[in-house]
Amino acid sequence: DFEVGTHYDGKVVYLKPFGAFIDIGCHSDAFCHVSRVQDDFVGDITDVLSVGDTVRARVVRIERRKKRVTVSLQSDAKLEDEERATEKYVEILKKRKSAAQHDDIHENTEQDYQAFENNPSTSNTRDFDTFDEKITPPPVVQIKESEMTPAQLKRARKLERR
Repeated sequence: DFEVGTHYDGKVVYLKPFGAFIDIGCHSDAFCHVSRVQDDFVGDITDVLSVGDTVRARVVRIERRKKRVTVSLQSDAKLEDEERATEKYVEILKKRKSAAQHDDIHENTEQDYQAFENNPSTSNTRDFDTFDEKITPPPVVQIKESEMTPAQLKRARKLERR
């Protein structure tokens, strides 16, 4: 029901060093990054906002899948900067998505399969006749119960029950 670019009245619910969460009547609190609190630089968000303040916020981005709403408290003069930032963000998301799809898609051709099968280093057969030695397990070391850690004691008791 919310539209990008529209102003809504809201109330600051809580503050974090990286931004403010504002109740604008949405299913979840809208987020305003510290860089979008004012037109000028903000070093500490608590210098500008406090919990309970009533603000007029403009919706910058709506991410329905993640159920996120991003807002800005900057003046309309900064609208072009926000649009450029949003475009840049969308480009980054597209690059990530295409890279993930590219990594997931791998077509094995008949030539790749034949090359794999004919390569002796990838062969699944082993020559077991070369192993004449008998493999012996490592010796079991007995530790007194009084010297065991609780985890060792628990494991020893569990093994005894088997």
